[in-house]
Amino acid sequence: MPPKVLKPKSVIKKSIEEKPQDIVEPVPDKNNDRIVLNVGGKKYETFRKTLLQYSDTLLGTIFQDGNKDQLPPVANGNEYFLDRDGYAFRYIIQFYRLGKILFPAEENRISREALQAEIDYFMLPVGIDDLALSKAGKKAISKVDEFIHALERIFYELVENFEGSVKLVFAEPDELEIEGVQKHLVAKLKDILNPFQSYAMFILARCGKEVGVYLRENVPELSWQMEFKQDKTQSRQVYEIHMDVQRNLLDGAIFKHSLLGKATTVAQ
Repeated sequence: MPPKVLKPKSVIKKSIEEKPQDIVEPVPDKNNDRIVLNVGGKKYETFRKTLLQYSDTLLGTIFQDGNKDQLPPVANGNEYFLDRDGYAFRYIIQFYRLGKILFPAEENRISREALQAEIDYFMLPVGIDDLALSKAGKKAISKVDEFIHALERIFYELVENFEGSVKLVFAEPDELEIEGVQKHLVAKLKDILNPFQSYAMFILARCGKEVGVYLRENVPELSWQMEFKQDKTQSRQVYEIHMDVQRNLLDGAIFKHSLLGKATTVAQ
C-alpha cells in the first residue's frame, strides 16, 4: 500500500477558503413591500406598511397576512387593479400618508358627494365634514378664534393689573361698554375689543355658551358668566359678560412659582 501523501497546510487552507459556506439570507420584511395600485387605469405607488397603519380600512385589511383571498386582481406582479375612480383615489392615498384629507376649496374635478362615496367604499375613518372648508368658512372661523383670543387677552390684562373682575357689555348697534376697572385700563381693554364690535353680538348669540366653556377649560383661573338682556327702553339687545379672576387659584400659583415661593421655603 503506497504511503499517504499529506497536503501542505497552505493547500488545505486554500481549499477551505474556496469551499462555499452556508449563507443565512435576511428574511424580507413584507411590510416594506412596494405595491402599485392601479385604480381605474391611474397608478399609485406605495408601501404595504403605509396601508397597514389603518388596519380597519378596506386596504389595510386586505393587505394583511392571511387575507390573500381578499386581494384585488393582480395586473402585473405587485400591481393590483381596483375598479374605482382613479382621480378621487389621490385623496384616499393621501389619507394613508398624512392621516387626513386635504380637499381644496377650488376643487372642481370631483364633487364632495363623489369623494364621500370613495371614502365610504374604502372604509376610511373620516367624513366629508372633516374636509377642508371653503374660503368663506375659514374666514368666519378665523374671526371667531380671534374674538376668543381677544377675551383671553382681557383676562390677562386683569391679572397683570391686579384687577379682580370686569363687566363687558355688548349692545346693538355695535356698542361696547366696560365697567368695574380703573379708567386707564378701560381704554386699553377697548382697544383690544373694538375690532370685534361689529360681529361680537353675532358670535355671542350663536355660540356664547361654547365660548365660555372654552375659556373656562383653557384658563382655569377665570370665572365666566354671560347674560342676555332685552333693553326695552332703547329697543336693543344686550349681552353682558362678567369675567372674574379666581384669586385663590392664581395667588397660590404666584406664591409657589415666584421668588416669594423661595422666601417661604427659607422661612420654614
